[in-house]
Amino acid sequence: MQGILLQMTRLKHGGGIGMTKDIWATILNQVQTISNPIFATVNPPAAEEEIHRLERTLQVTLPTAFRDYLSIMNGQHDEDSVH
Repeated sequence: MQGILLQMTRLKHGGGIGMTKDIWATILNQVQTISNPIFATVNPPAAEEEIHRLERTLQVTLPTAFRDYLSIMNGQHDEDSVH
């Protein structure tokens, strides 16, 4: 957990490009370690083309942090809908 807090502090103070991607990957790794059932509800990453399509559809440029989130995990699904 300290690693995540340190990364977030660095990001807040001008950390490098792609740092949010590292933070999301670390968070996802922690979720997997703590709770496999919760990790099982995480959707796979969105493809770059899916992210571009979303931006075109909404006619916006998504913030880098949100693009990084989508490229690591594209949200979650309801555990009950899997069965």
